[in-house]
Amino acid sequence: MVGYDCTDAILKNFVWAETGGLRAVDVESLGGDVLLGTSAAKASVRWLGDRRGDFLARMNELGAPDFERYFDFVELAFRAFWQKSSFLEKKRRFVDPGIFARFLAAR
Repeated sequence: MVGYDCTDAILKNFVWAETGGLRAVDVESLGGDVLLGTSAAKASVRWLGDRRGDFLARMNELGAPDFERYFDFVELAFRAFWQKSSFLEKKRRFVDPGIFARFLAAR
């Protein structure tokens, strides 16, 4: 499923509105026609760890589209994109083939 998703869901890109709710302030990080769940996939690389299932369930409870059934694919696609971009942009500190280990272990 594709649609709009925040591709850089980090704290500095959001503010709390006076009327309640969270608002994105970094328009460049809002992508159209991206796999839904891309922001969660980025979070899974950085900090979700064992909380992955709880995080996805909570997002669903809050009204996010249910992308859990294909989330493994979204994670793999994001990780491949991130590694390719990091390599091509010479950001070698982010290049880490180990981020694919979970997918290789599942084979």
